[in-house]
Amino acid sequence: MGRVLDTLHDMDNVLYEVVNEAVPESVSWQYHFIRFIQQYEREHQYVAHPAGMTFFQLGEFGGGDNTALFDSPADWISPGGYTKYARNPPTADGRKVILLDTDHIHGIGGDQDFMWESFFRGHNLIYMDPFDAPHALTIGERVRNEPQDERARVAMGEARRWATTLDLRTPFHAEIWLRPVIVLQSRAGGILSISLPVALLPHQPTTTGLAP
Repeated sequence: MGRVLDTLHDMDNVLYEVVNEAVPESVSWQYHFIRFIQQYEREHQYVAHPAGMTFFQLGEFGGGDNTALFDSPADWISPGGYTKYARNPPTADGRKVILLDTDHIHGIGGDQDFMWESFFRGHNLIYMDPFDAPHALTIGERVRNEPQDERARVAMGEARRWATTLDLRTPFHAEIWLRPVIVLQSRAGGILSISLPVALLPHQPTTTGLAP
């Protein structure tokens, strides 16, 4: 582990994940290595690289609990659970940087509604794109490229573009309606209107806060 940290210490595009979708019994082991990464970089005066922890193998049905992620020393987490995040994901509260990975929530899934709801609630998106790829969940058959998959890709690209345009350090109040406009009003009183294709918007009006 030390050799990896020594080799990558001067690269600013690196973040660490101890293990992906491990069993719940691995919690203390993951905590140990997250702390090791953080302490090693401090002692060597390296630029700190975020160390993260992801949801558990077999998800909420395999005994996984997001509490272990939120209580961890990790700099970022990727929580999961279909019942918790697949629809109407909770607003990020600032305790952790959150990467919402559709693989940890749906397996194969996620649409444009999920992308916009997650973005405006302060989450960072990772999309496991099923584009024409064989997958164990489909017993080796090709995954069909459904229309909602392309809408999810477009929505994610648009969210990425706006993430570089908006000052996301400022808390926003967002109103998303059944019309091709999103109105963002900051608590300081500023207003920004964003025009979007109707196909990218949620099917129901949604009002939510965006965490800093």
